[in-house]
Amino acid sequence: MTTEIDQRWVDALAALTPNLISLLCETVRCPSVSGSEESAAGVFAAWARGRGWQIEREHLSSSTLSADETSVHERANLLIHVGADTGRTVILNGHLDVVSAEDLHRWSFPPFAGDFVEGAVRGRGSVDMKGGIVAALGALAALEDCGVELPFRVIVQLAVGEETTGIGTQVAVDNLRRQGNLRAVEAAIILEPTANQVARVNTGLQFFTIELDGISAHSSAPWKGVDALDALIEIRAALRDLALQRGRSYRHSLLASLPSPAPFSVGVLQAGRHRAAVPDFATMSGRFGLLPGEDPEEVRHTLRVLVDRTISSNPWYLDHPARIIWDNQGLPGWETAEDEPLVRALHRAVRSRLGAVEIIGFTAGSDAAWFGAEGIPTVVFGPGDITLAHSPDEQVLVADVVDAAAILASTLVALA
Repeated sequence: MTTEIDQRWVDALAALTPNLISLLCETVRCPSVSGSEESAAGVFAAWARGRGWQIEREHLSSSTLSADETSVHERANLLIHVGADTGRTVILNGHLDVVSAEDLHRWSFPPFAGDFVEGAVRGRGSVDMKGGIVAALGALAALEDCGVELPFRVIVQLAVGEETTGIGTQVAVDNLRRQGNLRAVEAAIILEPTANQVARVNTGLQFFTIELDGISAHSSAPWKGVDALDALIEIRAALRDLALQRGRSYRHSLLASLPSPAPFSVGVLQAGRHRAAVPDFATMSGRFGLLPGEDPEEVRHTLRVLVDRTISSNPWYLDHPARIIWDNQGLPGWETAEDEPLVRALHRAVRSRLGAVEIIGFTAGSDAAWFGAEGIPTVVFGPGDITLAHSPDEQVLVADVVDAAAILASTLVALA
C-alpha cells in the first residue's frame, strides 16, 4: 500500500491536536521518575479507555526476570491493544519513566511544568519520551477516526524502568515469548526522539563498575603504599584504547561520521580518603559500547582479561584483583536491513511528510535492543531533539509530535 500522507488523517490529526496537547501536558506534569511511573500510566490508561481501547497492566512480578528489581509487585507496564487479533502484531514501544530533574538553578521553568508555551510542551519527559508516546496514540486515533481498519493488532507498550535497567520491556518481550506470541511480531517501532528521522542501526552498551583496593601510606612516602587510583587510571586508559581500536575496525556508513560508533565513557570516579594519603581504594563507573551482533558475555570476558593484564605488573593485584560489577546484563547492538518493509515504509512516510529523510545510526541505549536481539525488524523513530533529553529546559515542539503522528499513521497503513 502507499505511504503517501493521506489528507484524511492529516485532517483528523488537526482535529485531535488540542486533545493531544492536553494529554502531553498532563502526563509531563506527572513526575514519573523511575520507580514512580503509576501516575503517568493512569493518565494514559484513562485516555485509551476513553477511546474504547483494551488496556492491560503487565506487572513486573509476571516474569522471573524482575527478581532483583525494586517494587516488583507495585510496578507494571501499561499495554494498549488496538485492532483485531489476526495473528499479526506491530509493537509501538515507549517508556513511562523519566530521569530526575537535577541542576534546578539551570531550569528557566519548573521541571514538571507541563505547560504549552510558544508551540512547545515544556518539562521533564516531554522529549524523552512522552512526546513519542502521544504521537503514537495520535496516529492510532486518527486512523480510527477515519475508519481505517488495520489487518493486524497494534500493541502500544508503555514500559517502566527503561531509564534504569530496561526491565519493563524485557518483561514484555519475555511474556510474549512465553505466551507463544513473539513470532507474531512483524515490526517494532521504539518511540525515542530522533527528530523524526529513521534509526535502523543501534550500537549497544555494557554498564560497569570497577573497584580496586590499594595500601594507604603517608603522602611524604607514597612508595610505601599501593596507589589504587594510579592503577585505576591505567585501566581506564586501556579500556579507552580498546574502544577506539574497536571503533576504527567497525565500518558502517550510518555511523561513519561519529568519532566512535560504540562509545566508552566513565561518568563516576572516586578515590582515596585524605589528600595527604595514598588512595587505598578507587572506583569508577561507566559504559562500554557493544557493536551490532556482539555477544555481551564475550565482551565482558574480553574486558575482564584486559583489566587483569593491565595491572598484572604489580604483585599486589595478583592477590587483590580488581572487582568488576556488571551493572546491567548488556544492551545488545542491532541492525535492521534497509530493504525491510518497515524501514522502506517509514522512509517513504518521512519523505512524504517532511520532504527529506535521513537514515541514521543511534548510539544511545534504548529498549529497541530487546527487539533487535530477537531478530524482529526494529527501528527507533520519534519526535524531538535527543540532546534536550535529560537536560534542563527539556521541551518538545507540538508540530514535531503531530508530524510524527502523521508519519506513524502512514507507516502502519503501508505495513497492512
